Amino acid sequence: MEALILLARADERGLRPRREEVDLDEVAEAERGRPAEGTVVAEVDAQPVRVIGDRGQLARVVRNLVDNARRHARSRVAVTVRRVGDQAVLEVRDDGPGVPPADRARVFERFVRLDDARARADGGSGLGLAIVAEVVAAHGGSVELDDASGGGALFRVRLPAAAEGPPPPERKDEPAPAPVDPAPVNPVPVNGAPVRDEDARRDPDTAPRRVPSPRARRAAQPGSTIR
Repeated sequence: MEALILLARADERGLRPRREEVDLDEVAEAERGRPAEGTVVAEVDAQPVRVIGDRGQLARVVRNLVDNARRHARSRVAVTVRRVGDQAVLEVRDDGPGVPPADRARVFERFVRLDDARARADGGSGLGLAIVAEVVAAHGGSVELDDASGGGALFRVRLPAAAEGPPPPERKDEPAPAPVDPAPVNPVPVNGAPVRDEDARRDPDTAPRRVPSPRARRAAQPGSTIR
């Protein structure tokens, strides 16, 4: 039912995946520990590579491909992730009967039943690979089916890889700045009178000032005669 809802949403308004950085290698690594219905456990070999997209939808792509491979594998399922140029490449292969070339495009259609050992009757819903195709297309990628080396099927997903930014600059410990001695306080004469160091450190308004004598004040007045 969930698969049908997702495909109906894709038909109505598109999947509209989130736009965030996703470590595709981590998504693939999650398949290593996921419980398997049978005895075949997925082997994962993933190199670090990031893509821009929806982590939940991309996890569904990997899960659907691995589930499909497990249903048809005789003894081995291998998942690889690597960067090739500006693309992230996800491959899922099995050692099962494979898919005839004439049917390889049809397996991504909805409710397709193949007339061979990879029929839907072996447990598939007929929607898993259709969802893979829808999600990959919504992320600007492509999916193809080929023969695995040694027999079996090989599903290959190509997605635009996130741009590799320059590595952050190496941080070096800088020496602590040398302590700076406070500037010395120079005594400033007030009204021509020397000022002691302790007076200069006080507020200028309260620093001692030279007070003229009464005789000097009379001499400063115009027309005065000093006797």
